[in-house]
Amino acid sequence: MKIKTVQFITVLIAVLLFTEQLNDQNYSGFKKDSLQVKMYVHIKYENAKPKEIKVKKIFCDYCNESQKAYLAQTAWSKDYKVSNDRENVVENGLTTKALFIRVAKNEFRKL
Repeated sequence: MKIKTVQFITVLIAVLLFTEQLNDQNYSGFKKDSLQVKMYVHIKYENAKPKEIKVKKIFCDYCNESQKAYLAQTAWSKDYKVSNDRENVVENGLTTKALFIRVAKNEFRKL
């Protein structure tokens, strides 16, 4: 009886370790294959309508100019889509948003 209990516990621990390893592989897959870049975007509002969208800062030390231009255009288009969302709109003034964009490494090298 004691031997069967020890065998059961051993098998249970092995199964738990195996499933934990599979979960780690699934979650870290996108991190291995892509880059995440942070950007600051300013939106100027007049009468609760966006008048100007500017990408102020791109935090990417290893990017060349064409890659930064691609990231800026992507950030601008993403921010343009959400510029009229109710939680982002200001009557008159400037809002600053931080954007995180994830790009596949092999696509990023091609730029």
